[in-house]
Amino acid sequence: MIQVVNILLGLWSVHQAWYATTLIQEFNIQVFAIMLFIFTEAVQGVLLIFAPAPKVKVRRPTNFVWVVLLLICVMEAGVNVVKSPLPHSPGFILILLGQILSFWAVISLGRMFGIFSEARGICTSGPYKYLKHPMYVGYAFTYIGLALQTDSPKAWYFLLAAILIQVIRAYQESEALAKLRNKEKIIIQRSMPNEEST
Repeated sequence: MIQVVNILLGLWSVHQAWYATTLIQEFNIQVFAIMLFIFTEAVQGVLLIFAPAPKVKVRRPTNFVWVVLLLICVMEAGVNVVKSPLPHSPGFILILLGQILSFWAVISLGRMFGIFSEARGICTSGPYKYLKHPMYVGYAFTYIGLALQTDSPKAWYFLLAAILIQVIRAYQESEALAKLRNKEKIIIQRSMPNEEST
């Protein structure tokens, strides 16, 4: 089931990358930030499609629900950004910073990238050395940057909802990873020779 979800989300990410290219053709907005967005979404799509099967069974359907709600919010906000863009907005700087941070996090995760943190394990390299949830922080920067690119209140509402969903997902991920970390500690302790018996 997780493989099917990964493939569907991967295909969606590739579709988003394609959609972003149409935005560049229709509107002459800050091309570099949008190109980085396209590249990041495409890489995420490929990683999701080719992600290995998870090592543990995941029983959190709410994460899938959050992802679907997030996609709806971001797509709806994106439509509103396109309908009423603000020229010369500083939002592209936040989009650029957010996409760089998100891309760095995705590259650091590599084949461990997926929507279920328990299935992928714990990453301690790249931006994960400095931030607990660098990908979510990057998304928040991107969403705020997108909101600054428009004068549409509707886009702001959807982007704020997207940030709230990411905060909830980060909290759930922290709980799941804490449980995983505790299980790994127990396994390591059991595999260590008992000091009293030596």
